[in-house]
Amino acid sequence: MTNEDYKLIDFFKPEGLHDRIILYYSNKEQENIRGNHWDKKHYEDVAGQVDDKDTDFKVTYFLRNHVAFQPVNNWSKNDLKNRLTPCLIIVPKSVFKDDFGFDIDTTPAWERPWPLYDLLLGHEEIIKIYYGDSFEELHNNVLKIL
Repeated sequence: MTNEDYKLIDFFKPEGLHDRIILYYSNKEQENIRGNHWDKKHYEDVAGQVDDKDTDFKVTYFLRNHVAFQPVNNWSKNDLKNRLTPCLIIVPKSVFKDDFGFDIDTTPAWERPWPLYDLLLGHEEIIKIYYGDSFEELHNNVLKIL
């Protein structure tokens, strides 16, 4: 078994901590991975984490000079699993100041452009993370920015 055989099956981003992400990996077939309420929209409010029995390992990343965002409201975890949108995007902090005119560390959420995730999605400097991405590819991409 190689690092390419392990695929991203779920993620967790602690609320209010934009500099931390936890990625869950498995070598099982993606279609066999399930969680509670993964079919419901507004996954961040209703969907559970992947079952422990489906997880081979998880990795916690502490991002320096970058922040992580996840899609909000209009998506189910099954939508993310089907790769309709990235489950996470990692953005250099400089993008907020240079392109949007605010400091991500000091500007309250209600004063930021909305929906920020959608505005950032097309930016050339972000890293997009999708369900099903291989551990090797993701780990190497994230390590480049740490």
